[in-house]
Amino acid sequence: MGTLIYLASESPSGEGTKNVPKSDASLSVDHTYLNFFYINFCIIRGLRSNFRSVEHHLSSTKPHLLFLTETQLSEATDSGLFSVPSYFLYSHFRPKAGYCVYVRNDLTCSRAHALESSEFSTIWLRLNSHSLTKLICVVYLSPNSSDHKIGATPRIPDSLGDTPNILDLFLTSNPSVYAVTLSSPLGSSNHNLISISCPISPIPPQDPPKRRCLWRYASTSWGNLRRYYADSLWNDYCFRVRDPSLRAERITEVIVSGMEAYIPHSFSQPKPSKL
Repeated sequence: MGTLIYLASESPSGEGTKNVPKSDASLSVDHTYLNFFYINFCIIRGLRSNFRSVEHHLSSTKPHLLFLTETQLSEATDSGLFSVPSYFLYSHFRPKAGYCVYVRNDLTCSRAHALESSEFSTIWLRLNSHSLTKLICVVYLSPNSSDHKIGATPRIPDSLGDTPNILDLFLTSNPSVYAVTLSSPLGSSNHNLISISCPISPIPPQDPPKRRCLWRYASTSWGNLRRYYADSLWNDYCFRVRDPSLRAERITEVIVSGMEAYIPHSFSQPKPSKL
């Protein structure tokens, strides 16, 4: 058995993504899925022997992503043999390990090769979702690997009724928005199918353009600025406050007030937003 680590981070969307190739078949509209993004993953323990179960799961449940590890197929295997209508398949087959991901073809998605390393068995995907770019990764560690660097972490049972362990993990930069559901294994796999879901947020309204402060550091009165900071009441005004957030605000206030007093600066005019 291997170790699975799934990562998801979010940032403002950028360029470099594209729609995965479309198949002739299209997904039927399921209104219960319209407001959520679904990621499924499982240690499949042989894709060939369990392909019918995988195909049925994709066609009936329609997750946006399905990550599978321990596909146990040779490197020369034609991935087209395991294609599923309305999904694009990224694969990295190995005889005793291997992994793949099925990506629903209505997603704007590309493989982030620049983030992958030959030292690890990984697939990185970059997805555009409304105003965010999601980076999602699967990492597979073989049972014989000694490169386990995970200690006390949130744990998910790898099969129904088992004690939680570190075989199946989902790590994200925004855990509060994700929900975890455990389902029966696919086919003859002895590992739970794990489903991660999060709301698909509508495009948020853009903030009005703001002025930028342009600091002219070359003209700074460094001597006066040093004296200002040396004479500031750091202990009385900043560090005696118990609330860390308020303490940080007051430290920032003192630093900025000194900059405004002794570093020449100006403000740029905000540019109108492009429609």
